[in-house]
Amino acid sequence: MSEFRMPSLGADMAAGTLLEWLKQPGDRVARGDLIAEVDTDKGVIQVEAFTTGTLERILVEAGQKVPVGTVMALIRDDAGSPSAAAPPALPPPPPSGRPRSGCLRWLVGARRSWVSISRASRGPEPREP
Repeated sequence: MSEFRMPSLGADMAAGTLLEWLKQPGDRVARGDLIAEVDTDKGVIQVEAFTTGTLERILVEAGQKVPVGTVMALIRDDAGSPSAAAPPALPPPPPSGRPRSGCLRWLVGARRSWVSISRASRGPEPREP
């Protein structure tokens, strides 16, 4: 079960007013589908779902002012949907169990892909004056 939360729709946004639900309980939603309309200080913004599944329950009714981060609805992950699938396997570590000297590695994003940056690709090291 995934929680649909009031997103921060601006750097200084503390709360928004839910104007309308664009989906109803029982409706299927896919990641990226518009799910609600929220009124902020800057204007009305349509908010998209961040997961795929079925809208299980609405927890906030239209017309309510909602602080950023508040759970607004629950989305049931459907079996076989990308959000319910097992995460992809991580690539194996280097043979020594640690990155090569001079190489940095980060785990990036939901897809869990590795990004490596060597010293050579970052350019020369800064020198002290």
